[in-house]
Amino acid sequence: PYSVRRTLTRSLTLCSALPLTLMAQQSWGQTPTSIPNPTPYDETRFIDDIDLNFYADGRIRYQTLEQDSIPETAEALTVSIQTGLELDIPKYFSALVEIEASEQLIDDFNDGVNGELDFPTLLDVADIELNRLQLQTELIPKTRLTVGRQRLALDNWRFLGRWEFRQNDQTFDAVRGEISLGKGYLNLGAFNKVLRHLGDDSPVGEFSGGSFIANYNHPLPLGQVTLFHYALDLETGPEITPINIFSNQTTGARWHGRRNWDQYGLAWDFSLAQQSDFADNPNDYSALYWDIGAELQYDRFKLDLGLEVLGSDDGVPVITPLGSLHGFQGVTDRFFNTPPDGLRDLHASIKTDFGQFGPIEHIQAKIGYHEFSSDEDRRDYGEELNFSLTGKIGDFTLLLELGDYQTKADINEIGLFASDAKTAILSTAYSFD
Repeated sequence: PYSVRRTLTRSLTLCSALPLTLMAQQSWGQTPTSIPNPTPYDETRFIDDIDLNFYADGRIRYQTLEQDSIPETAEALTVSIQTGLELDIPKYFSALVEIEASEQLIDDFNDGVNGELDFPTLLDVADIELNRLQLQTELIPKTRLTVGRQRLALDNWRFLGRWEFRQNDQTFDAVRGEISLGKGYLNLGAFNKVLRHLGDDSPVGEFSGGSFIANYNHPLPLGQVTLFHYALDLETGPEITPINIFSNQTTGARWHGRRNWDQYGLAWDFSLAQQSDFADNPNDYSALYWDIGAELQYDRFKLDLGLEVLGSDDGVPVITPLGSLHGFQGVTDRFFNTPPDGLRDLHASIKTDFGQFGPIEHIQAKIGYHEFSSDEDRRDYGEELNFSLTGKIGDFTLLLELGDYQTKADINEIGLFASDAKTAILSTAYSFD
């Protein structure tokens, strides 16, 4: 995460008659293991440290994208700022309001709404919006309740997460309860609107409909298991001709963990899920999703191997419209939409930590390879070779990504994967605590 955070703290002594509870803001994509019991109601209790926190998160990114099927090369320089105010009364309640603004400084690309069809698509729109407006409390024992416009990022973000790579965030108008159950942890939630990363000007920039989510995580003697069920009613497009093909329900499980021995380490990740149509989706389908992966570590070097399969049922594939897609299937983003006959992603990567070089700290380099094919009939789609380099200079975080996708698809195939593509990404963010 990228952040520029400045905090103004006011220590006040107030007499309270309201049994309110505040939780500190949760880290992105992380789930706490337990929630403390709220302090019993006491009319004589004084609220001592009322914190009023102002923060701003900022990132600037330069990206190019060449796509053989389109005459021009996309070039984008974009900036995103998220700024907010959080009222924090420890052990009682918190309230947060956040505005997001993204701008295009170089706009030689198709952002999905500007009509620049001679350029490849980079989905970084210019937009200003209310990103989050939420209230959080712990009045119920061992339960954290969040109401309002908020982020939802569960498990490994594959089915429900943030579009963290793109400059415009994805947030939900939702009610969410996080419940501690012994050693386990349960997430229950419902939402009726999703503000997608595509922005307000896009005809498909929002999802509406009654959706429900359940996610239970429990530690095991070896690793931990997650059980989940997501019933997503995702209607978008014009009211006269709504689009319902994204509605789905997915039920599954994930087992993952890690073991270390001196300089050696082993991590594993196995997922299995069944997805079918839901709500007003006109497609009648039931398809399988599965993922198997392992990471071997020696000293500063890590080798990752895996196979992810998004199955298909007679031309209707597994989809992940609310998942975080960049990074799951390479960096050229050729598979935002799962092909009709499904997708198999056989991938491997080598990662190492170089430590510090001059003023640059936490230097990490990664080389990755992906081989893509259809799940049905095992037809070749293409392959990608990519490279990433990250580091920090003081409070600045730096990122370089390079990707080269070579298609192997038949001439009759339709989709971004059907043409060669090359991308280069240079990003910097500033973080101050």
